[in-house]
Amino acid sequence: MKKVLHIFPDDKFFDQVSDFFDSLEGIINVYIFLASKDYTFKYIKQVDKIKVFNNIALYRNYISSTDADIVYLHSLRDLSVFEYFSPSIKVIWWSWGYDIYNRPSPLSKPLITIDLYKHVTKQLITDSAKLSPYKYLKYTFLKLIVNRKLRKAIHRIDYYTPVLPVEYKLLCQNKFFKAKPFRIDFGPGYCTFNKLHYNKGAGNILIGNSFSPTNNHLDIFPLIKHINIGNRKYIIPVNYGTGYNISKTQLKNLSGLNSDSVIWLEKYLSLKEYENINGSVTHAIFGHVRQQAVGNHRMCIASGIKMFFFKDSINYQYYKGMGFHVYSIEDDLNEENLASNLTYAQAVHNYNLLLSVARDNKRKYEKELMKI
Repeated sequence: MKKVLHIFPDDKFFDQVSDFFDSLEGIINVYIFLASKDYTFKYIKQVDKIKVFNNIALYRNYISSTDADIVYLHSLRDLSVFEYFSPSIKVIWWSWGYDIYNRPSPLSKPLITIDLYKHVTKQLITDSAKLSPYKYLKYTFLKLIVNRKLRKAIHRIDYYTPVLPVEYKLLCQNKFFKAKPFRIDFGPGYCTFNKLHYNKGAGNILIGNSFSPTNNHLDIFPLIKHINIGNRKYIIPVNYGTGYNISKTQLKNLSGLNSDSVIWLEKYLSLKEYENINGSVTHAIFGHVRQQAVGNHRMCIASGIKMFFFKDSINYQYYKGMGFHVYSIEDDLNEENLASNLTYAQAVHNYNLLLSVARDNKRKYEKELMKI
């Protein structure tokens, strides 16, 4: 038997991922969470399986005295926990995206440095990033502290699981990153799609996954605002996400899209509600350059949806390299391609390819965890 201590944020991924870990044979899972006394979970529903600590000293003592064999970090949010890990315990880090592409402090470099923003979005982000002399000095000092803590923490990690395999190679460019790869082809979880859902007629068009500038909404809107989509709708989720220095109302106004042609998703949706909305979609435009919204991509693949990405997107390069039928925003985003669906044969090909990547994930996780 192996005992795994899970440290995680309050996020929509927890319920499904913890169910996966609880299904693994030979694995005992313990989930711990630090919160204030009046804290109410926003996304997590299965609260009963969690040991909630309201006292930071008790939380740290639990970590330092645990008899777990493995600590499993669901993203890298709290660097202070590394101080309390026993030298003998193995640490696995499953990165989500923000923890490798975002700056750990305003003047620090992210762990993976790529150009996240396209032209219009970049102008908006750059304009909001100008610092006063006082803040520049403050953040310079903060950068030294954060970078030292981050490098020490990363160096302590034994195993690493990315969302996309290329992220492991990119992280290896940091000299202080020494972790071995762990299940780099598919993270924790099932591919739960029982069958391909395919729509013959052209349906609604999904744009992005959140209210985050990494969606590059403002670079996509000019490309589509003059396209005739008839009675169909653009569906644009803005129900979570941060990073813009504009409001949702301002984003709507800047879109230039006819309000009658857009459904803005502003309230948080359960997975089932999102799947129902996704059932009306046949095309999706994802403007992320970094790895992001991969769960949404998989839902699109399971629904036979035609997906568009920027050519320099890590997502596009991964799917193209794997042999998926995906399309580029630069060359293929036009009225003709938004009026034509994937063929049924293309949709089946994408679906079967996804299943082949996810196949036997439970057995592989059991086997690899027992080796640690």
